[in-house]
This record gives sequence, structure tokens and C-alpha cells, in this order.
Amino acid sequence: MDTKIPIIFCIDVEPDGFFVDRTKPVPWRGYEGACRYFVELREQFARVTHSPVHFAWHYRVDPQIEETYGSADWVFTHYSKQLENLIEQGDEIGLHPHAYRWETGIHNWIEDLGNQEWVNHCVETAFDSYKKLFARNCDSFRFGAYWMSNETLDLVERLGARFDLTVEPGLHLKKRFFPNQFYSDGVPSHEGAPHHPYRPSKKDFRKPDPVREDGIWMIPLSTGKVTYRHGRLETAYKKLFKPSELKPRLITLNLGRGNNGFRAVMNELIASLESPYLAMVVRSDVCGDRPADPVHTENLKKNIDYLLNHPSANRFVFSTPKEAMEIMGYLKTAEKAGVSS
Repeated sequence: MDTKIPIIFCIDVEPDGFFVDRTKPVPWRGYEGACRYFVELREQFARVTHSPVHFAWHYRVDPQIEETYGSADWVFTHYSKQLENLIEQGDEIGLHPHAYRWETGIHNWIEDLGNQEWVNHCVETAFDSYKKLFARNCDSFRFGAYWMSNETLDLVERLGARFDLTVEPGLHLKKRFFPNQFYSDGVPSHEGAPHHPYRPSKKDFRKPDPVREDGIWMIPLSTGKVTYRHGRLETAYKKLFKPSELKPRLITLNLGRGNNGFRAVMNELIASLESPYLAMVVRSDVCGDRPADPVHTENLKKNIDYLLNHPSANRFVFSTPKEAMEIMGYLKTAEKAGVSS
């Protein structure tokens, strides 16, 4: 079988941290490193796949960046040379806002996801800044912190986005990973979302609307569940003290995470999807010369090596969201031309 497998390689371009010090607008060393790293990686993937290689960069453009760096689109203007190079290579330039708001009462940022009015402001700030700089609407969107709601998606669609890559099918987090950091709402469940692109229901962004023929496409990130095997003694121990670790774990194809789960989910999706594609993600700070967590950087290198040497590598096409949707046959003629159907 020689059917092409599009891979959407999402790079979330962010500061080197989440709850940043707003009095210290330090450079984004991770992004600087990522730009250098992906120049070499583009060449390696092109040799293996015999196809043009395009990545999907999604940028933090939001009020936290505006307050810390002086303008919401600081990353575009400060790193204008890098941006020009990526555009020349045909990469996707999208948005990845977060909903951080400075809370004077605690003298810290709060990810104010429970405040829909603030979430709307963050989305509008991102799209307005993008349109002023590029003189066009942003096509590709990924909200930060796993956040999505019906109202948020409706706004993203009205502002012109054609593809959303936020949803991680099966995701259901009961608590945040960072207990000393502040969130005003939990993570919405992504359970029930399909593992293939779909046009969402207006009533539930996780469900396809089979009668919709226009509007935004949801392109879910690639996820799957993996059950890890343990020895008999370790299994007995976990049954008593950590039974949750015996249950299947949801794995997203995050290149900075563990290798075994990444490989298992990737191969299962290639084998099981009618029109196989892979949508994987990595944060820019994983790619820097001095990463905050070297383990994530080592995982990235191992996962990249696995992709380069995969038995199906000659079928891979590293694509923008639009290109991936064209390869899979989802887009009509008008949509391919960038016109709403």
C-alpha cells in the first residue's frame, strides 16, 4: 500500500515557561532553538519522505504576552527574520493563545478559563493582531491549556479560522498538573470526540454534525490508550497501592513525552484509521539549547529518530492542516481555493 499519510507537526511557540515573570521579558530561547533545529529536521524528513516538508507553528499572541512584552504580536515582530524564513518554506503560521490574566489580589497570573468574557477577549486579541500583521484571517488555531467550549469555538469560526487542532480525543483530566499555579476552571472533557476530522455540532464541539457542509473543521490531535505491562510482583503492588496505574492510559502524540506510548499509539492509528493521518505536537521550549526539562528534549530526539526510521516513512507527508485535509479528500473545490462553501 502506497497511500500517503499526512502528518501535521504542530509546534506551540511559547515563552520558556507558563506563569512568566511579567517584569522580565526574556527572549524565547526555546523558539530560537526550535527554528535552528527544524531547519535541519526539514532536510532530514525531505530525504526520507521524498516530499516537501511543512510544519505548523502556532504562536502565543494574547494579553499575557502583551502585558509582559509590550505587544501581543511581539513574537512575530521580534523574530521577524525567523518568521519570514518559515513562511518562505511554506509552513503554517497559526495561533495558540492562552487565557492568562494578571490578578492583583494574588500578585500572579491566573489562567482564567472560567471567565468566558476574558477567554473571548484573548481570542479576539490574537485574531486582531494576526490580521493587522498579515492582512488576512488566521486559518489554523489551537487553544492553550486543553481549553475549548462551544462559545469559544463559535467565536474562532466567526473570526475566520478554518481548522481547529485543540481537541485530544479521550482526554479527561480531573486535576491540573501544577498545584501551585492558578486556574479558574478545569479541563473540559474531550471524551467522545472522534479520531478523524469532522465538522462540529454547534451544541457540542466534540460531536460531528453529519449535515453540516461548511464552516470550521476540527482536526483532532492523535491520541490512543495504552496498557503497560508489569511483572507479577509489581502488578500485585499496584493493585494494592496504585490501581490507577494498571488502567489504560491516554497518550497524545506529544513528541516530548515517553517513547513507548508514542510508538504504540502512532502505529495503532496508522493501522486502524480509514484515512490515516497523524497530528502531533511539541512545545517550542523543548527544542532549546537549555531546556527546562532535558528528559522532554531527549524524548523528542528519540521520537524524531523513530519517525525518520519508520517502515512507512516513505508514505509520510509533513503537511499544513489544509494540505493534510486535501490529501485525505475532505476539502471541496471551493475550500481548496480558500473560499467558504
